[in-house]
Amino acid sequence: MEATTHCVTCPEHGVVTAAVPWAYSQSSFTKDFDLTVAWLATYLTRSAVSNYMRIDWQTVGSCMSRALRDLEPERTRRLNGLVNIGIDETSYLKGHKYITVVVNRDTNTVVWVANGPRSPLDH
Repeated sequence: MEATTHCVTCPEHGVVTAAVPWAYSQSSFTKDFDLTVAWLATYLTRSAVSNYMRIDWQTVGSCMSRALRDLEPERTRRLNGLVNIGIDETSYLKGHKYITVVVNRDTNTVVWVANGPRSPLDH
């Protein structure tokens, strides 16, 4: 899909591309494309997503960031009403590579994740 957008000249910001409802700001892709890339990245490696979607692996990260800002603009809200938590530290590779996960036991949702054995209070 290709579409032309209007450019406007702002005395303060210079030439600016007009916003369109089907794309995120500062993106060359549609919202659906960005969301698809982000969804694939939850199941595949970044390089696999970049090969499949035919984009640079760094662009995968940009698509993920735009989708995250749209889907969860205030990530701190995860802590609202947090009472019962579960913490798991799991080894995922030889050589003592760990991942620490904190979940909300009442809603069964992930609250915090980090590489390595550490506490969310250290963050």
